Amino acid sequence: PNGKKVAFRVMAGEDGSLADIYIINSDGNDLKRLTYFNGKSTSRRMYTDIAGWKDNDHVIISTDSMSTVTAMTLLYEVNISSGIFKSLPLGPAAHIMYSGDSIFLGRDTWEMPHWKRYRGGRRGNIWKGKQGGTYSKFLDLETHVSSPAIINQSIYFIKDLDGIGQIYSVSFDADFLIKHTDFSDYYPRHLSSDGERAVFSKAGNLFLFKPENNSIEDITPDLHTGFTTLMEKNVDPAKYLEEFIPNTTSEIILTVVRGKGYISG
Repeated sequence: PNGKKVAFRVMAGEDGSLADIYIINSDGNDLKRLTYFNGKSTSRRMYTDIAGWKDNDHVIISTDSMSTVTAMTLLYEVNISSGIFKSLPLGPAAHIMYSGDSIFLGRDTWEMPHWKRYRGGRRGNIWKGKQGGTYSKFLDLETHVSSPAIINQSIYFIKDLDGIGQIYSVSFDADFLIKHTDFSDYYPRHLSSDGERAVFSKAGNLFLFKPENNSIEDITPDLHTGFTTLMEKNVDPAKYLEEFIPNTTSEIILTVVRGKGYISG
């Protein structure tokens, strides 16, 4: 929320089917892996992702890695300093937004490209409630709702009501729907906000959206992160060793270090 940290998802594994969350300073320094969920992902949906920020010290992750039902993502609050996480008893959700004492939950609000023109029973919708209280459906439209974000006293989101993805909004009173864009080529994606403005990606570029006049500015950055910063860091195996198993001749040893397997010999 204060703009000093950026959390993002990294796809890993031979087929890119594993996902975890990393965090980096906004100046490009101090890259750190935040989670070790190895949350399952598929080509249609990404099941480990950033659900939102609670405050400057805690990010909320949605993942199905610990769910008993595949593709049912639950929410976990993660301390960005220690990496310690706890489960949030809010049921299945993909996004979470805080405003005062109100909490908005995005259920099934997956990325729009995976649900183009979808109108079925698993379409994204938004629920509203309070901490420790009950939740009720706040927004349920005939088409899929994706990437919800709060700006001022409204919720902005992406949907393709007219056949292609556009940015819409609705006030906290849910009284009427406002359309803010009129794209004719590519879908907007990854809508996110700081509470006053929003950013989104489209066709591989990054854009800034200002709701007061619906202006859109291309802010695609030049990345100056050094190669060594991007390299994977191997932790000290003596400190994080979980298990080791030699083969029958003891020439090869399989070890598990902080949830990751290694073979040595």
